[in-house]
Amino acid sequence: MVRQHLGHHRHPITMTAPLVLLNSAQAVLLDFDGPIAELMPPPVNSEAATAARQILAGIELPYEIETSTDHLAVLRWARIAMTAFSLGSKRHAPAEVQAAEVCAASVHAAAFMEFGHSRDLPLAIVSNNSSDAVRTALARWHWLDRIAAFACRTPDAIDWMKPSPRLLLLAADVLHVNISRTVFVEDAVSDVVAAKAAGAPLIGLAKSEARANELGEAGADLVADLRDGSALGLGGLG
Repeated sequence: MVRQHLGHHRHPITMTAPLVLLNSAQAVLLDFDGPIAELMPPPVNSEAATAARQILAGIELPYEIETSTDHLAVLRWARIAMTAFSLGSKRHAPAEVQAAEVCAASVHAAAFMEFGHSRDLPLAIVSNNSSDAVRTALARWHWLDRIAAFACRTPDAIDWMKPSPRLLLLAADVLHVNISRTVFVEDAVSDVVAAKAAGAPLIGLAKSEARANELGEAGADLVADLRDGSALGLGGLG
């Protein structure tokens, strides 16, 4: 599954199209959970979301937050209650680190690391997950030295979480590149919103047809299969 988004129409394209976009970039910005790591697969994600809602006891939650299996969505919504969000952010950093100590890398991760290394192309991690969790997983896989910049969630910058564009802009600033000359690789609609606001071209990775449609409708430039390691055509390019 590789699709190009043109207005409200998406058309199948050749495998070279992602490479055209990636090869034109001066840096590649990578979301972590999804494109690089299977950080919180079921049922870990649901358990973390339930725990995140516990810090909001007594607060009426929207239905989509009450039923969400994404703890980051719960924490992101909770920023309207700043004290609760701060507590939740600090509490869930250790949970994310524990997940990072055992999680698997995504099927695309090694190819992205080799792609950046072989082309001397800077890679950055742009994630709503904690920096400690991201670094823990990358250290396990011996990829820390492949990442030139980290723009991750911190308790003192809670409003920078995507869909805010600020983490993307921070990564581009650290890398000294114009955000329009980067490519952001992500797997969530909130990431598409952030990239569009920042002005970054983006590739969406979808784990289902429904998510592919959502990413395309939100404005992803390309949509490929999150589960297929060959979907971006990066294999064997070292």
